[in-house]
Amino acid sequence: MFKNSNWIIPTTFIFCALFFFRTNSLFVNDTYWHLAVGREVFETKKIPTQDNFVYGSTDTQYVSSEWLSGFIFYEAYAKLGNYAFPLLRLLVGTAAIFFLYKTPLPVTKDKYLLGFSLFVATYIISFSLNNRPEMFSILFIVLTNYVCLSYYWQKVLPITTYFLPLIFLAWPSIHPYPVIGLSLLTFFSFLITYEQKFKNTKRKSYLIFVLLVLISFTLTVFQYQRVFIFAHASNLQYIAELVSLKDRLLPQDNFRVLGAVSGEIYLYFLVIAIYLFSLIKTRKIGFLDVFYLAILLTPIKYFRLIPPVLLLVWPSFIWTLKKTAVGAKTYLFSKALYITALVFIVISALTGHFLGSGKANPYIFTPQRTEKFIKENLNTNRIFTISNWNDYYIWQLKNVKTFSDAMPQFRTKESLLDENFLVRPENNPKELLSKYNIDTIINTQTNFDWQSSTSITGLDNWQLVYVSEIAIIYARKDVLKNNILDLSLVNPYEKSDLKFDQKDKDKAVEQIKNLLDYDRENDFARTQLVLYYLYENQFDSAEKLALESKNKSDNKSKYNYFLAVIYANKHECQKAWEFARETIQHGSQNNTSKQQINNLVVKNCPEQL
Repeated sequence: MFKNSNWIIPTTFIFCALFFFRTNSLFVNDTYWHLAVGREVFETKKIPTQDNFVYGSTDTQYVSSEWLSGFIFYEAYAKLGNYAFPLLRLLVGTAAIFFLYKTPLPVTKDKYLLGFSLFVATYIISFSLNNRPEMFSILFIVLTNYVCLSYYWQKVLPITTYFLPLIFLAWPSIHPYPVIGLSLLTFFSFLITYEQKFKNTKRKSYLIFVLLVLISFTLTVFQYQRVFIFAHASNLQYIAELVSLKDRLLPQDNFRVLGAVSGEIYLYFLVIAIYLFSLIKTRKIGFLDVFYLAILLTPIKYFRLIPPVLLLVWPSFIWTLKKTAVGAKTYLFSKALYITALVFIVISALTGHFLGSGKANPYIFTPQRTEKFIKENLNTNRIFTISNWNDYYIWQLKNVKTFSDAMPQFRTKESLLDENFLVRPENNPKELLSKYNIDTIINTQTNFDWQSSTSITGLDNWQLVYVSEIAIIYARKDVLKNNILDLSLVNPYEKSDLKFDQKDKDKAVEQIKNLLDYDRENDFARTQLVLYYLYENQFDSAEKLALESKNKSDNKSKYNYFLAVIYANKHECQKAWEFARETIQHGSQNNTSKQQINNLVVKNCPEQL
């Protein structure tokens, strides 16, 4: 098998395609916003000239730079449903890999090294395939890079060059990265022209290349407002993804922006180190080396550019590496590198997530089922909730507006301050609720890392209308429809396990039962009723509901714990310890330690864990 290397590239493409199809399958928050934009374009047959989804920031200099990608998303989703985004990732990712394969062919024929480099590129690309328009920019970037490097190295104009005008016509309306493409065209136009005039390096179809570049420039710069949309964001340092690499890495006030350091950053530093080492070893640095080194350093200012920058530099990186003494011997290790990368990609593709990482749970990221409740029970016009959920509601609740959306660069400083004030429970929101005419508040449950806890204390015209394991909904009384759920005796912020006053327990439990009857998947209601039955020593009722709830809930550990306690109280010790062990084995999401479980169960069952 290893003596014949013809299988390497086809095998690589197959597993790269499988990887793209299987991983990053979840919607990110932005995806909902892009779908909503696409729906707006489809229904109005117009390019949006203002952000029609928000009420928090109005009269801003809005520019729709992603309407075309939103339209593509919407059309694909309308026709293919949940298969749309996996197929888009498959097509766009595989096309990008194809051009990344073609680009370094003039400088290396080592198929194992090429296969390994494609697997690494697949990993890099995956960071930009989160069902966002950035996936199209990645394809356009690697295609433009292929055209420029291929023409420079091989001196023959690739057929894909003729697609450049069409690409640069559409790019500003798909995603705000056309400046990267324009930078590539500018540099290579000057470099090729310089060699053509002063080094007598003749290239076929030189005038055609220059003409196509000029047409691409004209079509792009004609849309200058979209091309330079990044200028809106250049002064907005509160946008986490626009921070520098230093701010991304170093914790500020014991908090690291965007969480833990990701694999792409480690890879970035490794590529910089090897690239610089290779350049020093060659002792011959040309314009091309300096250009790609400059590109490689740009993420120091804007860390979000790491994936496209690594993909841009990758062919030049391989070329530079091959010129060194170390690079010349790389083929000795290329088989081992290829097999290692193959194992990583295959396992990741089969499991549906990166090897070594946990599988994401979409249930905790979106307030599922709340939109159904709002549609059926409220005449909502303006929602205030945590910013992470705004785009979800924009897509799910047509014609309902949110405070902000996925376009933070168009927000005013006043709206940022007001939003920060509203989410804090210690503040009185009365004035701002009136200012923005907010009629529905959707708070997060208290166990979320990102909190929105707008208080309605003292506001007589508001009431609690819905509670789930994810969200808490308050509504202004004038938007309530008939037969709204009565949750007047339920207090989601009660510090005790049972979220109601004991003196009202009978009526409160009846209200919670009504909530469960309305929403059979409501884990908040199920938990409250199981706890109530436990405290009231109604163990048969608790057992029946806990067993039913375990099969419906994502938090199975919690119900394992409940069942352990229930069976211990019923003196069914074998079952009690069975569920106790299962709780510990799979991790308790109820923050219950092994010793706590032991203490609760051992009282009635003498066997120890």
